[in-house]
Amino acid sequence: MPRWWAGLLAAVLVAGCGAAPTSQPPTPTPTAAPTAAPATPSLAPAAPAFQVGGLRLASTPAEILPGDELEYMVRVTNVGTAAGSYEAVFSVDGTATGRQSVTLDVGQDRILYFATTAGAAGDHALAVGDAGAILTVLEPAAVAVTDLELTAAGVPTTGEIAAFVTLANRGGAYGTITVAVMVDGKVVETRPVTVAGGALKTVEIPLAVPRPGRHTVTAGDLAEKFVVWKITRPSTGTILVNKIKGGMGRMTIKNGDDERDVVLVLARSSSPSTAVLAVYVRANRSYTVKAIRDGTYVVYFTFGKRWDSYSKSFTLSPERYRFEDTARFRTTRTSTSVRYSVFTISLHQSGGGSAPTDAVGDEDFPAVP
Repeated sequence: MPRWWAGLLAAVLVAGCGAAPTSQPPTPTPTAAPTAAPATPSLAPAAPAFQVGGLRLASTPAEILPGDELEYMVRVTNVGTAAGSYEAVFSVDGTATGRQSVTLDVGQDRILYFATTAGAAGDHALAVGDAGAILTVLEPAAVAVTDLELTAAGVPTTGEIAAFVTLANRGGAYGTITVAVMVDGKVVETRPVTVAGGALKTVEIPLAVPRPGRHTVTAGDLAEKFVVWKITRPSTGTILVNKIKGGMGRMTIKNGDDERDVVLVLARSSSPSTAVLAVYVRANRSYTVKAIRDGTYVVYFTFGKRWDSYSKSFTLSPERYRFEDTARFRTTRTSTSVRYSVFTISLHQSGGGSAPTDAVGDEDFPAVP
């Protein structure tokens, strides 16, 4: 038989050995799913890593002013797995002002120092890497005297007086000023005074009581006046001034006040600011002034206690008045007689007086020379 027939037969026979053909595809023979091989772990390469912290002043001054030279310190630590180098950049308000490179082994740290100059007053942001700090620069101190007060406007020679000087610091830093207190242009006390920034401070400076009279206290650009009294009590009938002697007129003064003395004053109607006659009469006493020259006079009087013989005024409970009517002294002579004016003035605080009076201020009362 020819070979090709054999080959065909074999093919048929092989096909015939299988199952009879059907319309369904043959059921596949199950096979096991392939399994993945276990992954081999890969190791990350060693590398440095740096931690920056603790940015602060190397020394802490009480106050920082513009222009101060400062030194800051910061700690750099290698927290990585290999040695390496780190460039530290020091910045002020976002501007780099200093650089340093440092090489560190694993776990090693080092402190770096940066110098800087304090700028304008205010807060400034500092940084090195992730580490930050705030630099507060204060306004320079500006201390000046802003107020001056005295414990009294008047004091007897045996009394005490002091000056209260208030100082203000308009800057932000502590400031010290030497306060000089003068009396009548002469320095009587100097004292250094320290005032905190933005604060007020008042100091008391006792003053030695000077001679009787008016005096001026100064501190800084401020000045206050006071008077030193010479307290006396003149006897009844003491003439403080008399520029109208030589006439015939008479005037009797009756002080009806139980506690206060009185000074009666005459002034010319043409010049009422100056006394031409002033006489002192104690409480519940009377006195007659004689030989008053002719003329028309305005009559003033002042009640009070503790007479100051220097300023010619009462220093305790003073009251000042003026009669509305003037006193007119006249002298007439004939061949047989002489007629002259006689006045009686009763002074007491009670109603029903026949001569009306007006209260006057110190500035309107005649000055007693």
